[in-house]
Amino acid sequence: MHIFTKWPLRAKANMISSLFFSLLFINNVNSAEFAGGANQVTVTDLPVDTIYIRVSGPNNFSFQTEQGVIYAPSNSLLVDGQYSYEITAQVSSKINAQGARINTGRESNVPTESPSAVVEYGYFRIMNGEVVNTNSEEEE
Repeated sequence: MHIFTKWPLRAKANMISSLFFSLLFINNVNSAEFAGGANQVTVTDLPVDTIYIRVSGPNNFSFQTEQGVIYAPSNSLLVDGQYSYEITAQVSSKINAQGARINTGRESNVPTESPSAVVEYGYFRIMNGEVVNTNSEEEE
């Protein structure tokens, strides 16, 4: 007998919903485009229903925006180096945050708002004050 058949139903449901969300967003990884320079970076081709973008980089740089524009710190520039990002968006409104139950409207304890998840992540570089998009498949 396979070990999966011995798992409790809730564990099976959680694993299946995790796999579903992983497969749903696997093709979205690294589709955002970054352009700009040391003053600001513009993000385009964002996933649908993006809530915010979180960026971190050299010199403890950390920035979160809902706009798609990453600004340099006050009286400063974005330094050359690698910046990592993650994009959080709303996911299916029919499945709650645990992914195990469907909101039928009969229960008050099932969340009605759409859960969010990191749907894309990756990195980009700033070299010589300009963005170098590292997400493209073409490398020189």
